Amino acid sequence: MLNLSATVLVSRAMVLARRAQRRTSSLGAAAACATLAAGLVLAACDSKPLGSELRGGPTIEPTDAPIATVPADPALAAAIGPWRRVPFKADEAFGAPYVAACAAAEPKIGSMPVAVVDVRGNGWIAVLFAGAKAAYLCRTTVDDPSHPLEIRPIVVPAGTITGTEIDLALWASVQVATERATYAVGRVGPDPADVIGGFVDQSFVFATHANGWWVAWWPPQPDSDGFAAVDRGHVVLNNVLVPAGGEFPAPSPSSAP
Repeated sequence: MLNLSATVLVSRAMVLARRAQRRTSSLGAAAACATLAAGLVLAACDSKPLGSELRGGPTIEPTDAPIATVPADPALAAAIGPWRRVPFKADEAFGAPYVAACAAAEPKIGSMPVAVVDVRGNGWIAVLFAGAKAAYLCRTTVDDPSHPLEIRPIVVPAGTITGTEIDLALWASVQVATERATYAVGRVGPDPADVIGGFVDQSFVFATHANGWWVAWWPPQPDSDGFAAVDRGHVVLNNVLVPAGGEFPAPSPSSAP
């Protein structure tokens, strides 16, 4: 900001410019304007803030107090934020460290392609690796991706999925410290626009789907109605129901002692 001295300088310069314009040619007027501009710059550089002279007090310096910030990366903000019913569509670059960490933690994954990276908050990342006959669901965290919470093998259902078809490969409840969540994984054909899970209270959860697979997880909710493959208008094309007993595959019976 310009101070009072600068303001006086500006007024004088403007008077000089007007006088020069009356006495000289257009070239002389341009020179007067240049002189005015130079005076303004010098006044701005050499002067103190206007407020300090008017108040007669010291110049206020920036505070050192911390300022609350949010992550600049929207994918990271979504990953560490609260659970989301609609996942964040992160790019491959964001998922790459989690993919690499999961693959390094389970040698059996090898060069198995990545099907889905699910980003929906709570600091958890789900990475699904899927081949023709086997798949692995890696549940890891933003804080410590190199030490996954769990890497669970998944048996790929028999047959192929085409058109609007959808199936189920995993439905499991997991416990992480004091938090509980349900994970669902399956395959879906190329035609549906989305895969959406429903609950009896009319709420919902969108799955992350890509490369012929879908993944979703949710904290405790009312009972689920299952998942549906839907078109762009969310009209149901096909669906899968909640497995009997609430788990799929069904847990193996424990052997008798």
